[in-house]
Amino acid sequence: PIEILFTTTHLEAFVPNYPTPGRTYDGVEQRESQMKQMTTFCDTYLSKHRNIVAAFVTGDLNWDDERPRSKGVDKTLLDLLNGGDGGIGRVKETNKKQGFSIRSNSHHPWIDAWKINQGKKSEGYTYDSKINPMLRGNLRRRFDRILIRENCYDSEEKQESASSTASSYASSSSLRIKSTDMFGMEPIHGLEWKKEVIPWGRPYGASSSPSIQIRPVLPSDHYGLWAVMDYSSMSSASSSSKV
Repeated sequence: PIEILFTTTHLEAFVPNYPTPGRTYDGVEQRESQMKQMTTFCDTYLSKHRNIVAAFVTGDLNWDDERPRSKGVDKTLLDLLNGGDGGIGRVKETNKKQGFSIRSNSHHPWIDAWKINQGKKSEGYTYDSKINPMLRGNLRRRFDRILIRENCYDSEEKQESASSTASSYASSSSLRIKSTDMFGMEPIHGLEWKKEVIPWGRPYGASSSPSIQIRPVLPSDHYGLWAVMDYSSMSSASSSSKV
């Protein structure tokens, strides 16, 4: 068995028509502050508990840094967490038959499980009102993430004392992301809800009689996100487990 630090969170959300009608509260400053608090907590925990293999930050981050034609309102998340380059150049991603092996040179940066595993094959919109029949809209965002950081503190000390490059990773760890996918994308049989729909273009708060639409019910307005990973100790090829 291995030990991990698993956390989940729900960061500051967008609020339409706040603080006044027609305006939108984007929550950018609050999300950035909350994200830094989360990762600082994880980094501190990893430094104090060197038996922990990795830290995970998961959940609805409401992070808006990926749009087809613009950057979004938030900073690029991995750039923010890893000091400006998203960890590029500090992570070795070796494409293997069963997935990706993730290891850094001297520091394990935060990585995004979906981006590592899916690349550009799928946008990964966990909030997709275009295809979610419960929502029916235009907003499409990858709000939900699985972020991972391997514990570098113990391996860094071992690397410093290693006598050769070949032995520098002899006792380091490796997490391999085998697959990622979404779930909760199908309506729940037999459940419906009534949605009040205000005609498009009508000012917020204007008196009108909204139309009523009958829509199916899904487990959530967000799709679920999962990842399958393997862990193996580099000191023993036979010691592997799934997290």
